[in-house]
Amino acid sequence: MSPPTTTDTLDITTLPPLLRTPTTLSHRSHLLPLLSTNPLFAPTPPGLSAHDKLLHTLHLLTSLLHLHLPPAVFTTALSLLPPTPLHLHHSAFTRPISLLATPRQKSHWLPLCTAHEVIGCYAQTELAHGSDVAALQTTATLDVDGDEWVLDTPGVGGRKWWIGGAGVVATHALVAAQLLLPGGVTGGVGLVIVRIRDEEHRLVPGVRAGGIGPKAYGGFGGVDNGWLHFTGVRTPRVNLLGERVDAAGRLRPALRHEGYAGMTALRAGIPGSQGWALAKAVTIAVRYCSRRTQFHDTPVLRYESTRMRLVPLLVKALAFIIAGAALTKAATESTGGAGAAELHLLASAMKVAVTTQVAAGIEEARRAMGGHGFSDLAGVGRLFADTTPAQTFEGDNWVLAQQSARGLRKMRSAAAAAAGGDGAGLPESCRYLAQDSAAGEVPETWDSADPVQILSARARALVAALPAEGDVSWPSMRIANAHADVFIATTLATTPGVPEVVRKVWALTALEAATADLTEVGIGTKGLRAAWEREVLGVVEEVMQGLVGGFGFWDWELPGVLGREKVKEGGEEGALWRGVEKMEEVDRKGQEEGGKEGAEGREGRMSKEEELRRAAMGMLAAARGGKAAWEAKL
Repeated sequence: MSPPTTTDTLDITTLPPLLRTPTTLSHRSHLLPLLSTNPLFAPTPPGLSAHDKLLHTLHLLTSLLHLHLPPAVFTTALSLLPPTPLHLHHSAFTRPISLLATPRQKSHWLPLCTAHEVIGCYAQTELAHGSDVAALQTTATLDVDGDEWVLDTPGVGGRKWWIGGAGVVATHALVAAQLLLPGGVTGGVGLVIVRIRDEEHRLVPGVRAGGIGPKAYGGFGGVDNGWLHFTGVRTPRVNLLGERVDAAGRLRPALRHEGYAGMTALRAGIPGSQGWALAKAVTIAVRYCSRRTQFHDTPVLRYESTRMRLVPLLVKALAFIIAGAALTKAATESTGGAGAAELHLLASAMKVAVTTQVAAGIEEARRAMGGHGFSDLAGVGRLFADTTPAQTFEGDNWVLAQQSARGLRKMRSAAAAAAGGDGAGLPESCRYLAQDSAAGEVPETWDSADPVQILSARARALVAALPAEGDVSWPSMRIANAHADVFIATTLATTPGVPEVVRKVWALTALEAATADLTEVGIGTKGLRAAWEREVLGVVEEVMQGLVGGFGFWDWELPGVLGREKVKEGGEEGALWRGVEKMEEVDRKGQEEGGKEGAEGREGRMSKEEELRRAAMGMLAAARGGKAAWEAKL
């Protein structure tokens, strides 16, 4: 152990406007005092069953809709909550419509989505196929006479699976299906809007649906992931996004970028949100470790082994938030065409790199807290449970890594074939590929050039070594991480206001993690680890607390009971004790309710389904009232 000796200071007032937009900061200043003091928005109590977690979430969303917030403010309010069906409604249903629909479709559907008169889910994954979209089994057959699509699920393997919102809440689904046209013509996979529940929130004829059970680690407890099965379900022909099939059944080929525009936009938002989850975990861990004392009343944060783990995570959270915002901005401004391919490669690589590191980072933050970190009351485990599936959903990381690697190899080949070979024709994030490694472009040592140049040389060399044929699933992961590192390093270097300690520590952390790659491509790494350790341990506790404060979290936003800014009586130990007392109260109530249910038998179990249906109907009713209220204010 060694005491901190660095005298660095940090002006934390520069961080909030760097990490959040002025609009978001304004919304938060209005929402947080309102939500944090209202018992209707109390965090999900510990110890709830899967059913009660979902029911609690539906009641919470109903209360939020009853506030009659304007759409933009409601979106910010939703971002303050753990995952809910409405998160997926906006990101996975509304967003693809805004990107892929025709003007006529947008004018019809988007107002309904914004007002939550329609609540949608994105139904792509099937029991037998996830990432292999071309192999999806669900069919949409065009009935020319009826001017309708007829959706069918051919077998068990074709059932839509893992669909967030399908279990209870969604009224409509955006279904990925094989388009079957007259004359035996196939139109590939299209996205079709289909109603799945009626005005009474009961399944429409031909639709079967249900939940798929609890998820690993208890994650996504507030999201009703479910399955869907279609038998002769009809929906108007014009509900095919993009209206690519006319009334006679003639197909307009989709533009290349239409095939992945919706998913790319969704993936582009993941790195930033994952960065915020890591920020919460590190906030809890840093505050807790600064108060928890062990061995001669020494704060745990004073030990080098603690700071060597938490400082890099703290800096990574900031880097992911900043780079994630830049990626989201690029996705928002994208107009398709050639830029869509670049965005797809970048969003895929960033999702791979960030979700992998965030899952590992949150677990490391938990371990830094010792035994109490393993308690659900610590809150960090909940963050892990809700973030780790991001390594799989919206494109499995190992599959996306291959798409990134192959795309970058193609970009490099194009640069080599172009006149001049200077990369002028390449997208901005890929121009580093044009430099010729064989012509002396590899720096001799890790400190002989700036981090962007070093990381670019590493990524360029890895892409150049990728085999032209065969299975590239293993080396692709390294390439995806390398491409993401170049983007993050470039973003940190070019974004005004990024604290120098963040730039330095992130760059050295990234270089140290890439030691094997750097050595392989001929870049000397002698002294790198020592420099990294020196820089990390030079970050004093005051700077760590300043960076944590820069996140701007209110205690209400943090899961669990530990790591609060405002410490109550008894400190962290008192917080745990009070948490246990609350859990015992929840258990007592659960036993009382369980006894009643046991007496009711099967009728009691059915009443749970009815309870969720009515809760969903209440949420929709609140949405309709909210729409009328905020429209009246305009």
